[in-house]
Amino acid sequence: MTAKAGLLLVSLLAFPAPAQEDAQKPSNVVSVDEIQLRQYEPRHVDAQALYDLAVTTLGRRLIVEERGLTGPVSNISLLGERLVLYDEPNYVNNVLESLSELDQPYERKDVAPTTVVTVEYAPRYITLNAAYDALQPFKRSAQVAWPNQVIRSNISDVVERNLLVLRDTPAVIEDMQTLLERIDKPEPQAILTCYLLKAGEQSDTAGLPQDLMKNLQALVPQFKFRSAGFAMLRTSIAPGRRVQLRIDGEEDDGFHLSFQPTAYDPTSTVLTAANCELMRDHYEHAGGASQYAGQRQVFSTTTVFRGGEYTVLGATGAEPIFLVVRLNPVGG
Repeated sequence: MTAKAGLLLVSLLAFPAPAQEDAQKPSNVVSVDEIQLRQYEPRHVDAQALYDLAVTTLGRRLIVEERGLTGPVSNISLLGERLVLYDEPNYVNNVLESLSELDQPYERKDVAPTTVVTVEYAPRYITLNAAYDALQPFKRSAQVAWPNQVIRSNISDVVERNLLVLRDTPAVIEDMQTLLERIDKPEPQAILTCYLLKAGEQSDTAGLPQDLMKNLQALVPQFKFRSAGFAMLRTSIAPGRRVQLRIDGEEDDGFHLSFQPTAYDPTSTVLTAANCELMRDHYEHAGGASQYAGQRQVFSTTTVFRGGEYTVLGATGAEPIFLVVRLNPVGG
C-alpha cells in the first residue's frame, strides 16, 4: 500500500458524516430548550371532555433531552379546569388553535323545543299491573336537576287511585294511549253448558237438545241415552285463568270439570283449552255407610271448544257416562 492510499483511509475513518447521526434521531426526542409550556382554559365546553378529545387527536409522547434522555412525557395534561400544553412552540401553537376552534358554544338551529305533556290513565277492565307491564317498551328515564338530582320515569303508577301517570312527548303519549285503549277492553264472556248423559238400554231424552241427541245417535248408534246431570256457568275467557265447575249427577254423584284457556279467537269463537280434566267424587262403603274419600280422575286432555257446537269430551264406565260441553259466546 502506498503512503498516499494509507492517508486517504485514515481520513475516511477519522471524519464520519454528521448528517447520518442526525437522521437516526427519533422525531419525538426534543431538547428541553426547545419546549414551551402554555395553558388553555375552556370557556364554553367541559374541560374534561375537551381534554379527552385533545389527547386522542392532538396528543403525543415526548422524550426530553436534559442531561440525558428523560420521558416519555405527555404533551397535554389536565390541571383543574385548564389544559396544560408542553411541546415545541410550533406544535403548541397548532394545538392552541385547534382547542380554540373546538371551544365554541353549542347552538341548535332549526330545532323546535321539546314539548313534554302529562296525562293520566285509569284502567277500566284490566288491572293496573297489566296496564303498567304493557307500557314497558315505552319506559325511559330522565335526570331532573332541580331541586335535586333525581331520576324520574316517564311512567308511574298511583296504586291508591288505580291510576297511571304518563309524562313524555305528545307523540309518545299518543302511542301509549293507543296501546292502552286497544288492550283495555272487557274480557270475552261465554256460557258453558254441560250435560252428563248415561248410556244404557232405556231412553229418556226429555229436556235434552234434539240436535245433540241426533248427533250422538249417529256417533254411537248402539246406545240409548238419558240425562244424568246438568250444569251451566257464565265465565270470562282469559288465557291462563282456570275455569272450574261442579256437575251434580244421580244420587249425589259429583263430577268436577276444570280447564285452562290458552287462546281464544272472538271472531271465530274458538277456544283452546289445556289441562281439561274431569274428576269424580269417590266414596268408600263400609258397614252400610258411605264415606267421602276424595276425587278420582276420569280423564285429562287438551281440546278445542267451538262456539255454538256440542263437544263430546269422553265416556267412561260399564254403563258409559258421556260428558258433553257447549260453548255459547255472550255479546259481540
